[in-house]
Amino acid sequence: MIKSNIKVPAPSKKFVYKISALVLIVLLVIIALAGAPLKKVPADKIALSYGGGLFEGAQYQDTIEPGSSLKFNGFYDKWYEYPTTQRNFILTDSGEGEEQSGGIDAPDKNGVSERVELTVTFKLNTSKIRKFHESIGLKYKAWTEYGWNRMLSENFRGPLYSAVQQKLREYTTDEIRVSPDVIVSVQDDVEANLRKDIVKLLGDEYFCGPDYKLDSKECPDLKVSIKSITPPREVIASYNDQKTSQNKIIVATNNALAQIEKAKGEQASKDAVAQALTSEYLAYLKVQALQACAANSNCTLVVGGNDINVNTGSK
Repeated sequence: MIKSNIKVPAPSKKFVYKISALVLIVLLVIIALAGAPLKKVPADKIALSYGGGLFEGAQYQDTIEPGSSLKFNGFYDKWYEYPTTQRNFILTDSGEGEEQSGGIDAPDKNGVSERVELTVTFKLNTSKIRKFHESIGLKYKAWTEYGWNRMLSENFRGPLYSAVQQKLREYTTDEIRVSPDVIVSVQDDVEANLRKDIVKLLGDEYFCGPDYKLDSKECPDLKVSIKSITPPREVIASYNDQKTSQNKIIVATNNALAQIEKAKGEQASKDAVAQALTSEYLAYLKVQALQACAANSNCTLVVGGNDINVNTGSK
């Protein structure tokens, strides 16, 4: 075994201190970048920046418009993004849509519970985005998908239910089933009142219609589209059975009327024949029978009162 006489010098304390300082600086840079990341707002979002550093309060700092360039948000500052594009709140049982829950039930004029499925189309009022965030957004964490959907469900569903319930009481079950005008009427009435009802609930115009323009002061009505108004299955079955019975009655009635008309026709024909058998016509028939019998040697003629029996036999 060969032993080496080369000795590796131990690192000096100065060198160790330099390495340690370099590692510390790298760690501080990583922590700083993690606490103050660079931000860019997507084209379909608007952002709010709030202070969040170790020595500052959580105060509002800035509103960043959609599609902004890269922005340094400050050390540990808070960043909240909200949608600016058209959104849908869908009340349906089919599981459609990005923000949806089951349809709503409301009684009609007959007290039958109707199932209503509809869609509300709207935009967030960005001219009031800071107030919305501080009054509503923080409560629900509405910048998250779950918080946004919960916020809509709790604040849209109630006014929709009240508006639909009030209007449906004007129509009977049969009117709702057979008249397409009912859906249009309910839809227009709910649409005309929904924005005002939500304002009463939330305290301000945080939601506008799909025609709303970014940061505009004008807030159009929300758009409501009713997909269907449907009674319970047992009501539909009963309604269909009733219609089937009515159709059977109509068919039976028509058949009976046809038989009556047929009988009337047959009776009229008999009456016409009876009226034609006058004494003169019967005398004429006797003469015709006598002539026919006289020409046939095998003919047997029996005459009695108004009856004439002729047996021609065979020639």
